[in-house]
Amino acid sequence: GRRLESIRIRLGDDQELLLTGPSVSLRTVTDEAEKEGHRKWLHTGDIGCIEKDGYVRLLGRKSDGFRLSTGEFICPGVSELRLAEDPLIDFAAIVGRGQPHCVALIVPQFQALDQWASHRGITYDDRIELLDHMMVDRRYWASVRKMNRSLNSKAAVKYFHLLDERS
Repeated sequence: GRRLESIRIRLGDDQELLLTGPSVSLRTVTDEAEKEGHRKWLHTGDIGCIEKDGYVRLLGRKSDGFRLSTGEFICPGVSELRLAEDPLIDFAAIVGRGQPHCVALIVPQFQALDQWASHRGITYDDRIELLDHMMVDRRYWASVRKMNRSLNSKAAVKYFHLLDERS
């Protein structure tokens, strides 16, 4: 939604929403934050974005994120939601804590994938054979590349793995 007129909002380096204004109680700011010089801005713990029209969009909680071995902080919720918008994806999880790159674990929406494969003349004996098919791999790479275009290069998914089911 839109911010209140008396509230100023900005994004931190890690996309955390920071607030300040006369009605923002800074009593919730920790001693640690004060030592780091964050006295004037309330760190909300929410990851978000500020749209061109001024709307503030919440995308996830900072506590849901992880750090890559490169030190880059990743909030996977946004990427997971974007991947899950694909009709051929039932579920997606972005992992990579302590690793150099993010990896997407993807569970296909098998009914839709079966139809997609049938329209392209892809034949297979079981799900594993379907998931290993080159055209299926290319189709899911297209989804990952589309999602990556909306991220900075350090947060981009470099690899993905198709899973036969949620575990």
